[in-house]
Amino acid sequence: MGMAAQITEADISAAIGLAWQIGRLDYRRRQTQKYLKAKTEQAWARGCRKIYWECTRRLGKSSELLATFSEHCQQTPGWRAGFFAPVKDGLKDYIEPIIEETFKDCPSHLRPFFNEARLMLEYANGAVIVFRGSNNKQHRIRRGQEFHEVGIDECRDVDELDVLVDSVLMPSLFDKGGHMYMSSSPADTRSHPLFRYRQQAESGGWLIKITIWDANKMDPFVYPIERIREWQRETLQSVDGESKWKREYECEWVINVSRAAVPEWSNAFVMDIPRDPYYQFYQHYVAIDWGYRDFTAIGFATYIYRRAKLQVEGELAFSGKEVRSDRISEAITDHAKKLWGPDWSARQVSDSADPILINELNKFPGMNVVPVEKAHTLEAMLNEFRVLVNLGNVVVSPKCPLTLHCLSNAIWDEHRKKLDQDVFARHFDHLMQLVYMTRILDTASNPIPPDFMIDGQRIIELNFDKKKSPTQAGRTLEEAFSGAKRFG
Repeated sequence: MGMAAQITEADISAAIGLAWQIGRLDYRRRQTQKYLKAKTEQAWARGCRKIYWECTRRLGKSSELLATFSEHCQQTPGWRAGFFAPVKDGLKDYIEPIIEETFKDCPSHLRPFFNEARLMLEYANGAVIVFRGSNNKQHRIRRGQEFHEVGIDECRDVDELDVLVDSVLMPSLFDKGGHMYMSSSPADTRSHPLFRYRQQAESGGWLIKITIWDANKMDPFVYPIERIREWQRETLQSVDGESKWKREYECEWVINVSRAAVPEWSNAFVMDIPRDPYYQFYQHYVAIDWGYRDFTAIGFATYIYRRAKLQVEGELAFSGKEVRSDRISEAITDHAKKLWGPDWSARQVSDSADPILINELNKFPGMNVVPVEKAHTLEAMLNEFRVLVNLGNVVVSPKCPLTLHCLSNAIWDEHRKKLDQDVFARHFDHLMQLVYMTRILDTASNPIPPDFMIDGQRIIELNFDKKKSPTQAGRTLEEAFSGAKRFG
């Protein structure tokens, strides 16, 4: 019986050298990283041009991205890859640890030269990996370059991600038919442009998701359950700890509560309140938040006095050249008639920032807009609105998607001086029109006439929603009521 040949350190060193020489680095990959590679290659085979790695922290996404680029550079003379990091300053400090981790066991004679002046790795065969910062709008001056592949590290921390992806990097891949890697854990709001790419990735089959629990199953010795629990305990003790754990380790799109503009908002407040016989007496409201590049947001609501709730029933949005007083007045009138009938009337309010627009709008029939009286700060004004939401006094129809999106996703900017920008709802304008509306809301006056009765009986079956067909009993009551006289 022969003895098995022993593997020496020299054998291991030679094998590692060969792996780097031919650009086959699977020996250094953990199971999680092999999973990323396999799923990525499957997406490329299906014709995808982008891939999105949505992964837990501590997975080694950055070094895996760099190792992938290095494989391709070793395999293909003249290969050109672009590595975009989420920094505006200190790019060298950001990438040097990633380079050291990636090439820590690469033989020195095979290791590419790091050109600090040009911030690129240069290979002996003419291939290069170019490193660039992606923040402070640096990407706007990177147009015109050509790459075989590009990668964006930690997309959630990139300024103007949509500009970088769509206007800079995708065109840079056109001539060479290249691919794009997007790597990140979720952002702290669905308003981030990354969420749009995430949705596209999920529907297009180019999303690869690995949570911390997936990592434990694939690499239990690298991610032992005891260490994960320790990380979890430490994270939960931090500010916004539960949301941070779900977002950064379980890859859930959870809003940072500390940045949420209306954290009290709940899906329980999404409803259509059935119209009762008293609806015809309730006060209607129209509110406007002016915008040009952002939305001119318009909301329609009714205060349901008997239930003490402001019911948001409709919304409109205009932007750019659509923002004209004649178009807006016509649209408000048409929408109000659909909601409240031809003889509608409503209290009307708008942002006070543009009095000229208010004056222009009020020249048209039915328009009687007054400027809102604002609180001394935006935060104070929003806090007053939040009280109403917390009491359950604001409900929104499912037919108002922009308003609902703003209530669920509106966040403060980093300095908490204004609301942040949003990829869907611009500047959360439909939230602000609703805030303005509540500042003129009359909750004290009872609009229901004291003599609203027939033969001393409360009316319960009248049909004031003209869009629905009345029952025979309801029609009879309506006819009786129409002939009733008021006393007083």
